[in-house]
Parts: sequence; structure tokens; C-alpha cells
Amino acid sequence: MPFANINGARLFYTDEGSGPAVVLAHGTTCDSNDWNMQLPAFESDFRVIAVDLRGHGLSSSPDGNYSSHQDAADLAALVTDLGLERVVAFGHSTGGACAVSLAVSHPAPVRAVVAVDPSYGVDPASQAALRGALDAMTDESTHGIFRDSFVDFYAETSPRYLRLWHARRLQGVEPRVLRACYRDTALAEDQIFFRPEAERFLRRVPCPVFTLRRTGSSIAPSSADWDCSLFSHPYSTGISWSGAGHWPHQERPEEFNVAVTSWIRGLPAPGFTSP
Repeated sequence: MPFANINGARLFYTDEGSGPAVVLAHGTTCDSNDWNMQLPAFESDFRVIAVDLRGHGLSSSPDGNYSSHQDAADLAALVTDLGLERVVAFGHSTGGACAVSLAVSHPAPVRAVVAVDPSYGVDPASQAALRGALDAMTDESTHGIFRDSFVDFYAETSPRYLRLWHARRLQGVEPRVLRACYRDTALAEDQIFFRPEAERFLRRVPCPVFTLRRTGSSIAPSSADWDCSLFSHPYSTGISWSGAGHWPHQERPEEFNVAVTSWIRGLPAPGFTSP
């Protein structure tokens, strides 16, 4: 199994397929298995690198920073180690913040970004409640507080097996890692979780961005129109899905795979044409 020693962490990743490279970043409490419904479709056309971010899955859990910016630095180092010159960076949830951070802070290798119901642009009115939740987290209570927050993540039609999988996997993440992710991604001074900080940051993204938002979210923008109003590249695209939860790529994988791969093939640059 491939591992890479990156910035003090030992990251697990898989590297399959050939062609233009895509790098897949999951969200907090998750791991690279989140993309299992994409891998067969993507690997036939692309070189696919699916990573367990620090503290998750089979990767190590060092002390230190667990922000989206740190995850972006880790991905940048992995891209360099693998000798990848141009990549499309995928990110779901907080992984979406990681992907846009990668595009801003390490723009050279990033051809485009795909942000799947990304966790940025949240109403700052919720900041006090989030700080209160963090203050209430102990080793005994952290998993329960995170599990309770999942209530907003599902639509009525979201499959029960996905809800059970997400809840069970949460139990495998160390409480200290969950608290660090919560603190460093949402509440640190340089975070992009809340507006207007997110708006200022997203305007700096130089490459095309494909954004998929679910409608009806009470914690983040529920229309990709907000994202598209901020991205400068003219090929940037946003779609909004009703009746889907926070993991739309798992609930409607075939539709997601077709939409995303079609968009990547249309990128206005050499090396990302239809196979």
C-alpha cells in the first residue's frame, strides 16, 4: 500500500488509472473511500489519486494543525512527490476548502477545482454556536456532538445505509483530531469557513471551478450561484441539486460522474481533452 511522508504526517493514498491527473480530497470524519462510486468511472479516463488526509483513514494523526490550509499544503507536497505537473483537485465538504486553498496557495499545478457541497461561506451568525460546541467537546462527548450535527446533512431520500456508514466511520476518528479539525478549519483566524472571509478568498482562485451545492442546507449556501458570483475564471460552473444530502456524489453517483467528467473534458487547455 502506498504511503508518503508529508509535512510530518504519513499519508495513505491510492494511485490508479492513466491520463490527466485528478486528486480527491474528502471531508472531516471521512476518508478516501468516499470516492468509491467515482473511482471506476474516473480511472478509465484519468490518473486518480485518492488520499486519506491527516488524521483520517489509514493516515497518521500527528499533533499540530488540522486546517484546510494544512491539508492543501499536504496535497501540494504529494503532487510534487508524484511528479504531477497539472491536476484537477476535487474536494468534498471541508475538502472543498482544501481544494480552493490549494489553488490559491499552490496555483502552479492546479488546472481546475471541483468543489462538492463545500464547507465555506457559512453565515457568521452561527459562529458563537460553533464555539460553544467546541467548548463542550471532551473525549467522551466529541463523537456524540459530531453525530448530532449530521442531522442537517441528509435529505428525506438519503439512503439509510449511507447514514449508517457515515455514523460508524465517525467513531473511528480520534476525538482530539475531530476537535482540531473543528477548531482549525472553522474557527481559526485564517479560516475561510465563514463569510465574508470566504468571499475574499474565493475571489483569489485563478483557475476554473465546478461547484455542486445541495439546496436546503441551513448551514451553508444552498445555491451554487453564490460561488459562481465570486470565481473569476469564465469556465467556472455551478449547479444546485434539490433532494440530495451533503454527499451528492454518493447519493446520485452516475449523474455526478457524467456531469463532472464532461466538464473536465471541456476545460480550455491542452491535456484535458476527451480521451
